[in-house]
Amino acid sequence: MSSDLTTIDFYGASLIIQRGPTPETTLVAMRPVVEGMSLNWATQYRKITSHPVLSKGVVEMTTPSNGGSQQMVAMPLPRLNFWLATIQPKKVPDEATRKAVIQYQEECADALFAHFFGKAQANKEEPTKRRLDGDAREARLQFKLGLSIAKMIGIDGNQRILSASRIAKAATGFDYLASMGVQSLDAPQQEALLTPTAIGQRLGNVSAREVNSLFCARDAQTAHRDPKGSIYYEPTAKGIQWGAVMQDTGKRHGDGTPIRQLKWASSAVDRLREEVLGGSH
Repeated sequence: MSSDLTTIDFYGASLIIQRGPTPETTLVAMRPVVEGMSLNWATQYRKITSHPVLSKGVVEMTTPSNGGSQQMVAMPLPRLNFWLATIQPKKVPDEATRKAVIQYQEECADALFAHFFGKAQANKEEPTKRRLDGDAREARLQFKLGLSIAKMIGIDGNQRILSASRIAKAATGFDYLASMGVQSLDAPQQEALLTPTAIGQRLGNVSAREVNSLFCARDAQTAHRDPKGSIYYEPTAKGIQWGAVMQDTGKRHGDGTPIRQLKWASSAVDRLREEVLGGSH
């Protein structure tokens, strides 16, 4: 466990943060944040790991638990507001949860930033740096406003994010995306996405079960069981780097939530061939 691991109470939720020397290297465990808003972790996990920008910031943080150390999905502090801005309160049916979402959107990221990099850091900073921090906070507000405006006029996807960033930059001169280390937004993935069955065929008649075992053995995905006992898989941070994508199947569970399937970029075939099969197929 890192000596810089800190638990912060935020409206009754215990948020876990691993402080780094800068906001960009300070990690926020995402599950406590999600559950602090009473949102479904599995749904938000799929959303984060399938998002073309957020998925690039996903890392794993080692945290303590009653059963020993465990790995938790985390993101750098500057990307927390980005993720929060993707949640639309109007689509949250429960009023208490909706209020919690708005509360987190308005306060959470700024509160964590102030806790770690607020007064103590500000006392050491030059006036220019303090002014830039103020610009960054104002830019976050303008970015949220830009997302709302873009949605109202029918702009969606990456274009919505880019439009919001331009609004924030025009209003404050601060480049919100650049501050998070995002230099560009990818176009929709052009590389073919394959099921484990299709990957097995390309490897030489390897079964889908064997392919899933290979991905698990290489820490590219983890296996789970749903309430009915059926196995499903979720990508790890390494799997996302390999091109893992959660896709809707068009079907729904009994509770109405979409059924999603883990697929892989075709380049994952070469990954398995090189790392596991030694290029023999």
